[in-house]
Amino acid sequence: MSQWIDDIDLEESGSDAKEEEPEEEEEDGPAAWEQAQESSESEEEEAKKPEPVKPEPVKPEPIKQEKETSAPKSKIQYTEMEAVPEHQRSPICVIMGHVDTGKTKILDKIRHSNIQDGEAGGITQQIGATYFPESEIKRRTQFFKGPFKLEYNIPGLLIIDTPGHESFSNLRSRGSSLCDIAILVIDIMHGVENQTLESLQMLVSKKVPFIIALNKIDRLSGWQSKDWREFVNGVKVQDQHTMAQYQKGLQRVITQLGQQGLNGVPFNNWVRNISTKIELEDVPIVPTSAITGEGIPDLLAILQLRAHIQMKNRLTSKNELQCTVLEVKVEQGMGTTLDVILVNGVLHVNDIIVLAGMNGPIVSRIRALLTPAPLKELRVRSEYLHHDKIYAAMGCKISGPDLQSAIAGSELFVAHSDEDVEILKKRVEADITAITSSVNKNEDGLLVQASTLGSLEALLSYLKSQNVNVAAVGIGPLYKKDIQQILHIAQANPKYACVLCFNVEISADAKTFAQQNDIKIFSAEIIYHLTDMYAKYIEDLKVKAREAARAQMVWPVEFQYLEKSLIHRSKPIIIGIKVLDGTLKKGTPISTIGENARFIGTVDSIQVNQQPIEEAKIGQECAILIKDPASWSPEADKDFHPKDIFVSKLTRPLIDLLKEHFRDELAREDWELVRKIKGYLKII
Repeated sequence: MSQWIDDIDLEESGSDAKEEEPEEEEEDGPAAWEQAQESSESEEEEAKKPEPVKPEPVKPEPIKQEKETSAPKSKIQYTEMEAVPEHQRSPICVIMGHVDTGKTKILDKIRHSNIQDGEAGGITQQIGATYFPESEIKRRTQFFKGPFKLEYNIPGLLIIDTPGHESFSNLRSRGSSLCDIAILVIDIMHGVENQTLESLQMLVSKKVPFIIALNKIDRLSGWQSKDWREFVNGVKVQDQHTMAQYQKGLQRVITQLGQQGLNGVPFNNWVRNISTKIELEDVPIVPTSAITGEGIPDLLAILQLRAHIQMKNRLTSKNELQCTVLEVKVEQGMGTTLDVILVNGVLHVNDIIVLAGMNGPIVSRIRALLTPAPLKELRVRSEYLHHDKIYAAMGCKISGPDLQSAIAGSELFVAHSDEDVEILKKRVEADITAITSSVNKNEDGLLVQASTLGSLEALLSYLKSQNVNVAAVGIGPLYKKDIQQILHIAQANPKYACVLCFNVEISADAKTFAQQNDIKIFSAEIIYHLTDMYAKYIEDLKVKAREAARAQMVWPVEFQYLEKSLIHRSKPIIIGIKVLDGTLKKGTPISTIGENARFIGTVDSIQVNQQPIEEAKIGQECAILIKDPASWSPEADKDFHPKDIFVSKLTRPLIDLLKEHFRDELAREDWELVRKIKGYLKII
């Protein structure tokens, strides 16, 4: 319909490669799940088993560091990091899934923290990273009595918690591109949802092995919960009705995975098949409860087992540095910092780093290497530990000069000479154009301010999908000077007389300046709340503009002067007419058609059976009173005659107004009439 309306003016509206099979490994546990059940403790022994307690953060054991010539020793006193074996690094795990499936709460349960309560609206707004050393993994799986003997073959685990909300697809994509293994969280009550499918596509396309946490089993009707219980022991005490619900939810997810070409397997059966062969498409499903911790020991055990069996070669540490920038943040007392994931290699204080920036390559020096206290997250402000050097795999914060325009998602390189600097600058220049293409700034548009560049990218992506122009962007608190740069745009177009602030502070001078210049500031901690505010603002503007346009609008109509219906010849003209097409409304300017077409006047009133009406529709006969135009006084039966055709006096500006504000109010037949009137009146 919209395309057809624009045609009135002849205008145009606006991988198949098979993955290499992993090397065959020796069986890591018994082949049969039944053996594990027989070896489980009796109910009496179960009662005596001590409940797990919330562990205090374990301080990394200091190790001796060799002197390194490439990184001069800093004068600051640092806490040494735990050594990582040269032949093996910690796997990087990403937690993905639909919004509100319990991703962050699962991580909180493992960590014994409560980050989720600090998330606005319960939605993870930034990528976070948490490192679990081997000692902490052991503590959280100490009571595991699964179908195999749990061996600890990895030095630790680095978990990235990605947002599940639709508008954060770029953050999820960034997270899944650097991970070794993934946990895909699915709500057993809802099954596979929109963002679940998106996450599945990312993982499959990147050939990332993953495990499904079938979460919220505690919400099954009648489920008897117990904190930190293994799933195999939990099912023994559930009644038949509850287990039927569980099986229904499980089978639904297995079917949905099958539709995506994946083989969902209950984790006990998956372990049983270890002695044969594990395909990438075989996905173990571990039932969990982020509230009680049930199934969490199983999840960690299966995660470690799959990482060890299928990723042995990938977890071999390399000398080549591989480091990705997750977020660019302004930290009080530190200035602009980088949150990075170190996948391979080592970073030192005083290393010269090269990375992509909004205005070109950035060359900086690492002033400080920081990590949160053990089992804390990069996103959460807390006391940081300083380090001389950091080994992969680790999430850390880098402080240094000239990092303001660094681009989240870009690679970070270390230069060992001036020649390296020039080579790396050319290398990142090639990537800058592709990365900055997501930040399309227009001459006319909004000002968008966000707390981090990653969040800014997500907001810009959503605004682009809604065809909203952005003229300027910023990171950090909003100040008067930020608004000044779009003042001329705001004054020229009320549509852009607003600022979208995502999770940032707004200074007093910015509020005052905006109020003085009639500029709206919308601020929220959740992107969808922010965009809803802007959508309502635009809708209110449209309503006001539509009502203003309605007062001067001319609607398309075609009618005929009936024979023997003359009531008054002139000043005013009163005649009888019949509406042939469209709708005749009071106040409509009318014109004759043909070679001698002339503006006759304005319909001042309409009557049927001597009763006034507001409008006459197609096929209706009525009497009309025509108010003379200012320039002349026409006469009936002299300047026009019975059977003559009249139309509403449309103009090009009026047609444009119809298309802008009343496109959906007119039917197809009305637009066809507009086309006819254009021809009658020779409107270009």
